[in-house]
Amino acid sequence: YVETDTVHHCGQSTHGNYICTLTTIEITTDWSENRAIRNRSQFWIHKALNNVRQTAPFKIITLHADNGVEFINDFVYTFTQHYAIRFTRSRAYQKNDAPYVESRNWTLVRSYAGYRRYDTDAEFAVLEKLIPLISLKHNYFMPTMKLVNKTRVGGKVYKTYDFHTPYERMLNRPELPQKQKRALQKIKSALSYWKIFDELVRLQLKLDNAWHQKYHVKLKDEND
Repeated sequence: YVETDTVHHCGQSTHGNYICTLTTIEITTDWSENRAIRNRSQFWIHKALNNVRQTAPFKIITLHADNGVEFINDFVYTFTQHYAIRFTRSRAYQKNDAPYVESRNWTLVRSYAGYRRYDTDAEFAVLEKLIPLISLKHNYFMPTMKLVNKTRVGGKVYKTYDFHTPYERMLNRPELPQKQKRALQKIKSALSYWKIFDELVRLQLKLDNAWHQKYHVKLKDEND
């Protein structure tokens, strides 16, 4: 069960074309697959969703979105019908109908890319690398907290949580084929948290430079 949303990198104005991030989250494992898209057109949404479908280590059974025009269109409908994906949508003005993806928009996008307006090819080239790298870091190295038990004793409620990475939760899913689990373990063994961290910092500085260059402000090179 996957929830999806778009984060708008429009700054203070939604006028014209601007870059967005398509966010997706699988609700039982917290596995995320996010992609930068050039705008909210049906072409870019379809391309990103298809890439997520091919990359995610699970089969998407249900796709849940809000009522944005980027999701309620023939492209997305045809996509879900073709791959036998059940498509559901939130009620109007009810963000709580998609709580998992809404709660991750800050953690997985805004905390790295901020609230600036990004609308140039140079900025998109950076975000195209940055956004999936954020998902890689959080999927394999960042534990999330999930409620597993809630008990009321008198007037007090006691809650029990588990702390695992999405990667660990994937390995614990009995329905995930062993072949897929071995593929995930192979990917994990080749990853270095500190290399990912350094690359994220480098890309953030490069994005900062690209944003300033729109206004002819020269900054220190990211390699200096």
